[in-house]
Amino acid sequence: MLGIRVLPTIFAVALSVGAWPFVAAAQADEIAQRQAAMKNNGEATKTLAAFVKGEAAFDGKTVAHAGYTIANNLVAFGTLLPEGSTGENTRAKPEIWQDMEGFMAAAEEASAAAKAVAAAGEANDEAAFKVAMGELGNACGACHEKFRVPRN
Repeated sequence: MLGIRVLPTIFAVALSVGAWPFVAAAQADEIAQRQAAMKNNGEATKTLAAFVKGEAAFDGKTVAHAGYTIANNLVAFGTLLPEGSTGENTRAKPEIWQDMEGFMAAAEEASAAAKAVAAAGEANDEAAFKVAMGELGNACGACHEKFRVPRN
């Protein structure tokens, strides 16, 4: 008969061994969530770019919505980065985990720039929107350059 002191150890080992599939599934889910967030940001950016290029008439309400979409996705991004969640299905560079503080600072900077875009939209100020879009483009580009693998 097993002693009472041995049972917690056996239980802990069983949980840790049995948890590996769940950890892998959770990482895959977080990768899928961050990819969906970035795809959503890409769509919002396309909408904003159409206003910058003059392909669509400026619409402050749409600008505000797209700006807040990007900002909110970037704020949530920090929760979607489990250690080592890289691989063939993600363009995340290992530098994210080697410099998580720098990565989070870059994400916060881009989020603040997206909020400035949204604020320009709320104010229905096209000139301020174009300036804010330049700042957002710079912030996103800097982060992508350092922390994202380029497309093949």
